[in-house]
Amino acid sequence: MSKKILTTQQVAEMLGISPGAVRQKVYRGQLPARKLGERIVFLSDELEKFLEDLPTVVPQKWQRKP
Repeated sequence: MSKKILTTQQVAEMLGISPGAVRQKVYRGQLPARKLGERIVFLSDELEKFLEDLPTVVPQKWQRKP
């Protein structure tokens, strides 16, 4: 595993949301992040694991009916 450091801007681009939305998710505890001085940074390994561990969402219309 490589410990690449990502910026808020890079994570925003990865997730398709604004940097402000990324910061809000960090402050709400919805994304794992670290403080580096005054900056918020992300470890790529931690972020990837966090995203992999999220539950898969299947739209109801795709679910099989019993």
